[in-house]
Amino acid sequence: MRVALLPLLIAAPAIALGACVPRTPPAPSSPGAETPARATPAAPLPTEAAQERGADILQEIEGIAEQYDRRVEQALQAGSLAQIPDAATGEIGFVFVNPEDSPLYSAWDTAMTQIQALNREWMDRFGSQVEPPVYTLPNPRPASDAEILRLIDRATDDYLTWLEQDDTTGSFVLMFDPYENYVHPIRIGDSYAEGEIRWAALLEYRLALLAPPLEERGPDLLAIERVFAGEAVLVDVGVTLPYDSDRGLHLYRVGDLRVLVDPHVHRIIMIDREAALGERHEAPDRGDETAETSPGALEQRATEFVSLAAPGTDLARLTPVYGQKGENSFFRWEDRGRPLLDDGRSYPFIQVALDAAGELLNFYNTLF
Repeated sequence: MRVALLPLLIAAPAIALGACVPRTPPAPSSPGAETPARATPAAPLPTEAAQERGADILQEIEGIAEQYDRRVEQALQAGSLAQIPDAATGEIGFVFVNPEDSPLYSAWDTAMTQIQALNREWMDRFGSQVEPPVYTLPNPRPASDAEILRLIDRATDDYLTWLEQDDTTGSFVLMFDPYENYVHPIRIGDSYAEGEIRWAALLEYRLALLAPPLEERGPDLLAIERVFAGEAVLVDVGVTLPYDSDRGLHLYRVGDLRVLVDPHVHRIIMIDREAALGERHEAPDRGDETAETSPGALEQRATEFVSLAAPGTDLARLTPVYGQKGENSFFRWEDRGRPLLDDGRSYPFIQVALDAAGELLNFYNTLF
């Protein structure tokens, strides 16, 4: 049974920011989701002072986005960033002239950290006003995979329906992501809070229907424990990757990292930050470490991480392909003896990305 993980961010047109107060979301429309009558009193409405702070939060986010846009404009004027039309659509895109030297990476990281903090404040203040959808679990549990997938599809349709509605009624800002090289619509305020709550409800429902017994997850947990000391929590199953849709993977959360594990061979496929769009956090505790941050020390740290996350990998048999984006270092080793895709350019690889302080940004392993 293969169930693809939904994207965490779906593109949407820009919505003008204006006076905005917390709102009550519409009830789910999908037959796979039922919202029963409230069993407890509704959360108290925000006070006038809280509503004023809510408006301030949106204005602060808009100001951060505008300040970042000015940095993008400066890069265009300086010639380090150029606009080019997309050959397929004719839409204007961007391309770096000297990407390694661009200050936009650090500007983006800073802006995203600030916006995420403000969104979290909004969630803390007004998240209780959002009533999450309640996805009803059948009793007894469906015996067939087809029925389980049908229930999940209905719940997923409910989530996507909300996203489409929010595309016309929600609040977000558009910002150029220098890492992905395209413009992100970033949900803020009510749209952010409701999206987070609805996404969590959908994942919880999927997990209730699909999660294997704890004893079957033991080897997965051992693979994660070799790398991190924090508790690993299963958050999704049946996850697929664009280059390999045949393997259903397990997604775990360790602190604020996402860890994707192949349950068939119990190997870690991916590690990245759970917080999207540049938010930075501390990695789970691996002990009292004081690492040097010279290029040589970062490379050594990367190879040591490979030995933990992918034991038995012989890096000497692979081709090193190192890179730099801003202050972040990417240590990649490719197997040039076989293709990953049929494009003649992509090879199986293992990669460790570290920031300037030596903290893990992400890890990928496509070697098997």
